[in-house]
Amino acid sequence: MFVLVDILGPIIGAVRFLLGLMTIMIIIRAVVSFFTISPWNPWVRFLVAVTEPALRPIRRFHPYIAGFDLSPLIAVVLLGVLNDILGGLNADLYRLR
Repeated sequence: MFVLVDILGPIIGAVRFLLGLMTIMIIIRAVVSFFTISPWNPWVRFLVAVTEPALRPIRRFHPYIAGFDLSPLIAVVLLGVLNDILGGLNADLYRLR
């Protein structure tokens, strides 16, 4: 059982870190979209390239509402829920120790 905790604990921690990083990048992308920044800006292109795989499936099932794209909000909520689930799983693993 200790081996399971020693292996899965750091993996879950790394995944939670990446989920948090993705959340921050989605929020930054949403804020940047309110300003007139060139889409050819390297930073904007990087944000779009990294966050679009998470936002595209949500846009497929969720239409625009009054001209607003709510997919970043939905993605942040879903990533937060997933992060909480993994946090609980990680806490349970360490409790087994």
